[in-house]
Amino acid sequence: MEEKKREEYYTSQEKAEERRKKLEQIEQNEAEAKRQQDIINEQKRLAVKEKFDKMLEDKKQFYLDKMGEKEEKVVKCQGKRLEDLKERHNLDVLNRFKKGEMVRRILKKQDYEREMLMNKLSKSYAKTEEIKQEKASLLETRSRIRAEIMRNKKDLLDKIHKVKIGKVIFVFF
Repeated sequence: MEEKKREEYYTSQEKAEERRKKLEQIEQNEAEAKRQQDIINEQKRLAVKEKFDKMLEDKKQFYLDKMGEKEEKVVKCQGKRLEDLKERHNLDVLNRFKKGEMVRRILKKQDYEREMLMNKLSKSYAKTEEIKQEKASLLETRSRIRAEIMRNKKDLLDKIHKVKIGKVIFVFF
């Protein structure tokens, strides 16, 4: 009995040892499976992280490209605006120059016309003075001729009157 108990005890010890080894083996298998699953999960996590990082980098690059395009557009717009301002300024300067040139031409033309008018007026004044002098001369000549005619008429009337009276003999020249 004791031996039986001992045998039972040893058998139960062996069974317990076998169970313990099986449990250890199961635990080792589970631990190995868990480790394998952790490795797989870590690989999946790293793949997802890589994918997310790539998406993030792509998105970042997309926004950087967009910003670069916008900056290029802004630079082009500013350059075009500056060119337009320079062109407008040059046109204003040219127009002012043309206006100044036009004003100078007009003033020169007006001076020439004024000079021509003054020459015409002075010629006209000189002609008027000449005509006035000629008229005065003609009036003076007319007045002299009239006075002479009146004197001759008076002499003639006196002679006729004397002839009628019989004092002087009438002689015509």
